Amino acid sequence: MEDFSEQVASSVKLKLPRINVKKFDNIVFLGMGGSAAAGEIFADYYQEKPVFIIKSYDIPKWVNKKSL
Repeated sequence: MEDFSEQVASSVKLKLPRINVKKFDNIVFLGMGGSAAAGEIFADYYQEKPVFIIKSYDIPKWVNKKSL
């Protein structure tokens, strides 16, 4: 975590494909501990669709093709 701010700054410069979020009903992050951190940060800022952070080994049955 000591170089987290540098990682965020460099990630902004990445050329990643855009995802059409309008096609999805919700956004799901799967991870535990540090792996869930991105989802936690994203959920704090994104308010347009429901965001769920699943901290489990199992994917909930309600996650489907309309979930990103």
